[in-house]
Amino acid sequence: MQAFLDVMNRKMMEKFNIPMPPPPCALPPFTDKLPMDAKQEVEAIWSQYEEGSDCSKQHELTKAVIDALPQEVKESILPPGPPPMPPTTNPNEPAPVGPPPPRVLPKPDTSAPNVPPPLPLKQY
Repeated sequence: MQAFLDVMNRKMMEKFNIPMPPPPCALPPFTDKLPMDAKQEVEAIWSQYEEGSDCSKQHELTKAVIDALPQEVKESILPPGPPPMPPTTNPNEPAPVGPPPPRVLPKPDTSAPNVPPPLPLKQY
């Protein structure tokens, strides 16, 4: 569930052009799921990092290692994205223009016998 919320948060930040906060300056949490050679590379990248210093170089190098992995390996280690949204309209039809039509409420049935009229609302 947290992975889904993280992805949705990222999508909202992208939609409204809010800069993403950088990931934490630490070994990625999925390191143990990496193939052995990639795991060793990532661990070597972060082994010289000193807490509190700039870690943009480590992030860049880690991203390069992850990007070089086959797609199926990446899918197995990274959290899944949100499920696709179902289409709300027929993609072959043009999108509606203008405000939505007014909402029509059903009229109450007053034909039933022995139905008292509604009570007036009291104002306090």
